[in-house]
Amino acid sequence: YKIFMAGYRRVVDSLMRGMTPKWSFWDFTYFRHYRNVIGGKLRLMFIDGPSTPSKSIEWLRALHGARVIPLFGSDQTTAIVTAGAFYDYASAIDTHNVGAPLACNEIKLVDSDPEVGLTANDKPYPRGAIAVRGPNVATRLWNSEKPVELNDGWLELPFYGEILPNGTIDVIGTRQTVTKSVLSPTGLLLVERLERALSSSRAVTDLCVVVSDPASKSIAIVAHPRPMELFATAKKLKKEYKMKQIENYPWCANYIREKLVQTAKDNHYEWLANIPVENINVKLVSEPFSVANGLAKPDGSNNRESAKKLIGSLSK
Repeated sequence: YKIFMAGYRRVVDSLMRGMTPKWSFWDFTYFRHYRNVIGGKLRLMFIDGPSTPSKSIEWLRALHGARVIPLFGSDQTTAIVTAGAFYDYASAIDTHNVGAPLACNEIKLVDSDPEVGLTANDKPYPRGAIAVRGPNVATRLWNSEKPVELNDGWLELPFYGEILPNGTIDVIGTRQTVTKSVLSPTGLLLVERLERALSSSRAVTDLCVVVSDPASKSIAIVAHPRPMELFATAKKLKKEYKMKQIENYPWCANYIREKLVQTAKDNHYEWLANIPVENINVKLVSEPFSVANGLAKPDGSNNRESAKKLIGSLSK
C-alpha cells in the first residue's frame, strides 16, 4: 500500500505539471503491470464532466496513463459545448471544470430566478444559468415537431454554472438540484456538487442526497455501500450483516453516516458535519444504482423522485 501511494503521488505530480505519466519510473515499474491486467491499450477517453468527480478523473489518468478529457453539452447542442484541453490536467482536478467553450460556439451566464439568486456579480466567480449560441445549437430535435426555443440565437440550458478565472466553466448543477436551504451557510444548496464531494468516500459506490424542503433542518442520503469496505469493517468490529438485507442492520447505516460526515469535513462541508446525527437520515440499498431498480435514469444520473419515495417524508 505504501509503495502504491508513493507511486500514485508522483504520478499525480506529473499530471499537475501537464504531463501524462506514461513514461515515468513509477509508471514503468508499477502501474504498467496494473494496466496490463485490466487492459493496457486505452489512450484517450472523453468523459461526462459534470457527473464525474475530480478524483475519478485523476484516478483514470494516473492508472491508465491516458488522456481523459471532460466534456459538457446537451441534446440541443449536438452533445457538446465545452471540452477540456489536452495538457490542462491540473485545473480539472483543482476546480472540477468542464473545459472552455468550443471554437464554434459562445457561452454566457444569465441571472437566475430571484428564488435561486445566482448573478454575474456573485463572488468569487460569476454564476448563473448557462446559455449557448452557435452553429452546433439545433433548431429542432430528432422526431420532435416542436422547435427549440431560442432568444436571439441563444439557447438557455437547464444547468447553472460559474466561469472561472482561466476561462473554463464549472457546472454547479441542474435547475432541479440547486435549491434554497436553511442547512447551507450561504442559503443555497448545490446538491450535485455536494454529491460529488461525498462520492469521494471509499465507503460508498453510489449516493443521492435528498432535501425535502428549503426550510427543513434534516437531510437524507440514499447510498449503496462499497462491499469490500463494509466487509472489512464488519470483520474488524465482529459485526454481522447481509448485503441483500442491508436495511435491517442499523450499525451499517451508522457506519456509512460516520464516513460520509468525515468526508464532508475533508471537503470543507463543515455545516453538514455540524448537523445533529438524528437529522442525517442514511438509507442503504443492497444494489448499485441502476435503471432496473429505479435509482438511476437511462443517462446515468440519479433518479431523485425514486430516492425521495424510498426515504419518505423527512421530519423538520
